Amino acid sequence: MNLLNSFLLDCCPKDSILTDIPASTCPENLGQIQRYWFVRKYQLKWDIQSASPGTNNYPNAVIGTNAPSVAAGWTALFALTSGNANESSHVVATPLIGGDSTIAAGDTITQGGGDNSTLSGEQLVNGINPSTGNARFDSLTGAQILALRKLACEGSDLEVYMISQEGKIWGQKVGDLFTGFDCQNVVLGSMNNNGFGTRDNNTLTFQLPFDYDETKHAITPSNFNALTI
Repeated sequence: MNLLNSFLLDCCPKDSILTDIPASTCPENLGQIQRYWFVRKYQLKWDIQSASPGTNNYPNAVIGTNAPSVAAGWTALFALTSGNANESSHVVATPLIGGDSTIAAGDTITQGGGDNSTLSGEQLVNGINPSTGNARFDSLTGAQILALRKLACEGSDLEVYMISQEGKIWGQKVGDLFTGFDCQNVVLGSMNNNGFGTRDNNTLTFQLPFDYDETKHAITPSNFNALTI
């Protein structure tokens, strides 16, 4: 199987030697995601370097040198209002997810295979589709539905932090900076009503880059519960 656009996997030019696969004694799993926090892309960065943590936090005027493991910075970000100089760094938290929280891996995009469309009938891989996040929210109010729907207006200009059942804050770590996962096409579907003895529900979907998992990183809060803050 040939990977036509190997640049997707940072393969060009190839390394002179195969990259060793690190050993690990600690399996890593996101677990069940129970809440999302959304923020506009590039508008929030946490500097988690060991030497001088917080030095390159952004926006420094709002979160100071606070670590993402303490409540102070997040509380200030949740509290930002329209008209504030740093309003684009406002973080919004969803209600708790009702269930069916999953992230489905994107399929490979292929061409040919076993036919005359490629040389020797070999299948070509042209790329990898985005991963798709999916979650069910139960018994939302009209105001909550309206606010969640407005996230669709942001297109691909959003990042998402995922809060796990353990209360960990999952995002991505690149170098010394911790941010949310890039995401796009955040859409809340119409309400399902199944009548007597059931709860109304809406399904939220969004997409993540296929390689979001390469830089995944979890922060464990030290003085607050990320599921209830």
